[in-house]
Formats: sequence, structure tokens, C-alpha cells
Amino acid sequence: MSTPTPEQCVENPELEGCEETEQFTNMEMYANYEAQPNKALVTFAVIWSLLGVVAFFTSLVCFGFKSSSLDQKVLGLLVALILGPFYWLYFYFAKDYCRRK
Repeated sequence: MSTPTPEQCVENPELEGCEETEQFTNMEMYANYEAQPNKALVTFAVIWSLLGVVAFFTSLVCFGFKSSSLDQKVLGLLVALILGPFYWLYFYFAKDYCRRK
């Protein structure tokens, strides 16, 4: 008889060759781990999305300011659409972009 797979041992621990080993214990612990989303990744994605949406609307609001040229305004909109949260770097470092005179 062949050695059972870890999945078989998790389903039926009484099978011959399914003695308690570290490998099978870890398999039991993480049997459903793949089905669960990574909370850190989900949190990062939500924050990234929210910052991107706020950046997009801020870039639209900046079209109303007279301090920046049309080129800067269009570039700000494109940065917000394509790079999302990296818009805030552009917002901070562009001297005349979206500033009140």
C-alpha cells in the first residue's frame, strides 16, 4: 500500500501511515487557509482604491484653479487615473498645481 497524501490524512487520520507528524499537523491547521483572503492584501487594496478615487475627484476639482496651466491639470488627471494614489506625490511636488493665488 502506498503512503497516503497529506490531504487524505487530514480527511481520515486513522489511515495507515498517517501518524502524527509535523507535516500533517500543519496541513490540518492550514487546510482551509487557501480559501481565505489575505486580510493585509484586502486592506491594502481597499486603501489603495479609496486614495485613487479621492485623487481622481481632487484632480477634477483642480481644473477650477487658475494657478496651474491646462497642461498641468491634464497631467494631474492622467496621473490620478493611471497611477491612483501616486497622484498625491504629483500634487505635493508640482509647485503651481492646484494652488490658490
